[in-house]
Amino acid sequence: MKASVFSIMAGILIFAAWYVFFGIESYFFLWPSIDTQYSEIYNEENFNKITIGMSKNDVDQLMGEPLSIYQIENGTVTYSYSSDARLKILDFAWFGRSVTFRDDKVIAIEKEIYYD
Repeated sequence: MKASVFSIMAGILIFAAWYVFFGIESYFFLWPSIDTQYSEIYNEENFNKITIGMSKNDVDQLMGEPLSIYQIENGTVTYSYSSDARLKILDFAWFGRSVTFRDDKVIAIEKEIYYD
């Protein structure tokens, strides 16, 4: 019991020190996706299977429902599978994962780290 309390306290101390020394929107290498909110059944392995030209239906079967959907002026649609602000108090970099479709075919795959 004492060891687990010590581990939790040590983790909190490391987390706080990292935040103080490296500032807002830094990349937290101990838990890189700490501030990323993912869609309900998001899976990085499945996301990596998406390819240009894949049908929207195939992506839907692989990934499930996106976190959000954006209609773009030129007839394209972007499915976002992640967003910022999983943490309510601190702010770290987050992983952007989205797929853009035109005519129900994948035309772009986004896999970025955002520091905003």
